[in-house]
This record gives sequence, structure tokens and C-alpha cells, in this order.
Amino acid sequence: MASKKLLVVFGATGGQGGSVVKSILGDPKTAAQFAVRAVTRDASKPNAQDLAAKGAEVVTANLDDKSSLRSALKGAYAVFAVTNYWEKMSAEVEVQQGKNVADVAKELSVEHFIWSSLLNIKKLSGGKFDKVYHFDAKADVEEYIRSIGMPATFFLAGFFMSNLPGKMFRPDPETNAYTLALPIPTTSPIPLFDAEDDTGKVVKGILLNREKTLGKRIFGAEAYYTMEQIVEEFKVLKPESSKSAKAVQIPDGVFKQSLAQVGAPEIIQKEMVQSMRFMPEFGYYGNESLDESHSAKPGQEEFRFLLRPSGGVVIRDLSFPVVLLFLLILCADHPHALAENVFHHRGAFGSGTLFDAVYTEEVELDTVAVVRNVYAAFAEPAAHDGKPDYRTWSDF
Repeated sequence: MASKKLLVVFGATGGQGGSVVKSILGDPKTAAQFAVRAVTRDASKPNAQDLAAKGAEVVTANLDDKSSLRSALKGAYAVFAVTNYWEKMSAEVEVQQGKNVADVAKELSVEHFIWSSLLNIKKLSGGKFDKVYHFDAKADVEEYIRSIGMPATFFLAGFFMSNLPGKMFRPDPETNAYTLALPIPTTSPIPLFDAEDDTGKVVKGILLNREKTLGKRIFGAEAYYTMEQIVEEFKVLKPESSKSAKAVQIPDGVFKQSLAQVGAPEIIQKEMVQSMRFMPEFGYYGNESLDESHSAKPGQEEFRFLLRPSGGVVIRDLSFPVVLLFLLILCADHPHALAENVFHHRGAFGSGTLFDAVYTEEVELDTVAVVRNVYAAFAEPAAHDGKPDYRTWSDF
């Protein structure tokens, strides 16, 4: 039996890296092809131990220390690398960390380097938005990786859905009405992405299609959603508590003030305003289509859940209407249970691994997981005290 190829995953206890480890090891086919080395700063913490229990080799490394990176990358065929701007809130630190990993990977002849990147908003906007550092830093690393001739693919995560419930979308302190208030038009397209569930599936597709994805950017997003569509989805799920739910555009100053109230320094306030403002003007992905990155092809599954472009769930090729109706009735008072049973355990109807593994010639996304997570998240909004912590917002 041929030996497995070694995939080294950075940020393994975080949302993106953890998703990659779980997706590769949770699929018997890719688990047979790849051994996974999960890199973390603390191998003793519960998340790291959980990865070890799933079959990963857990090691420690420091992105600021090339010698530790050499040990972590020894023998690697492929690398998934992600950095966290918000940890030190320094573009310079993030760029250097990304370069460190790329340099060592190049030195050790890694055959496939997958970089979690984003667009350079300063360049995209012609200098108008020059403070979106958490995008630009990752883009600078991408440019460096290309310059050194590293065989690489660039994964660009969309707007994290986890930013919404209880954070950006929450009851108004005065009216108690659920409000999604951002400094952009409510019709602005936002590419939603379930990072914890779907990063691994996208990266799996990239790994299995190396020759087709080398040098390319793969967009990690299910679809473009507007604020209005997000609110409408919420109303479908929670008709009683969402009667007054609304999406509103607020002035930049009001948005900044909300950040100041939770302790965000001035530099972060400005960055977050620009992080929103560039989307309607220049597009999160520079107004590019998601079609090339998607290419979702159904297999022999007996039904398929998708999102309508206008919002809402549509069911195609339904072979089990009676069973589905039974589940809807059974779970009418427990939408979270419905989300878990229908969307999460999606092999229950004999459909196997519906969109869960990528074995077509092109990269696929798990649209089912996106539906499940939008609904499950809003079924039980995150607990909050009316003061969201900007530091919990993910790189979006």
C-alpha cells in the first residue's frame, strides 16, 4: 500500500484549520490518501486533543520562528496556512508570519501550498479604502508567494455567517426588535460562508484537484446575500419573535460609535467601517462571480437543498415528500432539531455523503451546510448582553 501524503494544517484548533483537519480525516477516502499534521501553539488544550483523537498528529510551532516551522513542515506534501490578524492587530506581523511559512515550505519543496488569502482592498479601491489591514496583509502574502514561485492555490473565505447571530444581528437594546444594522445599503451583496463547516470541504476539493487549482483563487462562499434577504430568512424561521425584524443602513459615525462602546480603539473603528463600505462599491470579491469556484454537481442523491437567489429554501428532486412532511410536523416547535436532523444528518435518506465529499473534476461547495447553519444559528441566537465584543468578529 502506498504511503499517505502528509498535509500540514496551521491554525488547526481554529475555525478554518479545524475544519480542514476534520473534513480530511472524517472522509474515509481522503483519510486513506492523506496523513494530517495539525499545528497549534498548545497541544495540551482540549481542541488539540480532540484532533488527536480523530487521528491527527498534533505538533506545536510558532509562526514567528522559522526553526519551529521547519520541524512542523518536515516531510509535507501539502500545507494549509492561515494567520490571525486580530491576535496582534498588526499587518506587519501577519505579513511576516505568512512569509515565514511560505519561505520554509519553499525551502522544503512542499508540492502544494494552500494560502488563506483575501483581496487587496487598497489596490482594488484605488486607494479609497486604505485601512482594511486584515484583507491587505493576507493579499500581500499572496503576492509574495506568487513571487517566489511556490506551487500554490489561494482560498478566499467569504463573510463569516458566525458574525451575524447575537453580534451584528441582534435585538435592539431600546425596542428589542431584531436589527441588522450596517453602514451599507441593505441591498448590498455579501458572500456568506460557513467557515467552520465548509472550509474543509473547499480545501479538500483544492487538494484533490491540484493541477486545476494551482495559481488560482478559490472563493469560499455559498452565495451573495443581501441584508434584506438575511432578515427574510430569519422571519421564516422565527415568525413570532421576528415580526419587527429589520435591516437598516446606519451612518458611518453610528457604526463607529457602537464599536467604541465595546472598547475598540480608533484604528479598529476606522478599519471596520471601511471593511463594510468597500463591499457595495467594489465588491467583496471585486464583483466576480462565484460560479467558477462553485461548480456544484449533484451525484445520485435523491434530494437536494439549495438556496433561491432571492432567499428561502427550495427543494429539488424530492423523492421523499411524505417523510419530509412528517419531519416538518414533528419539528414544528423545534426548528433547531429540524435543522440538525434534515440538514446535518443528510445521509438519513439514503443519499450517502450529500455534498460532503468532493470527487468531481471541479471544486464543490456544501450548500446544504450553509442552509443548515443560517437556520440553526437563528433558531437559537447567541447569548449576549447587548454589548458585542468586536474581538470575536472573525476575519471577513
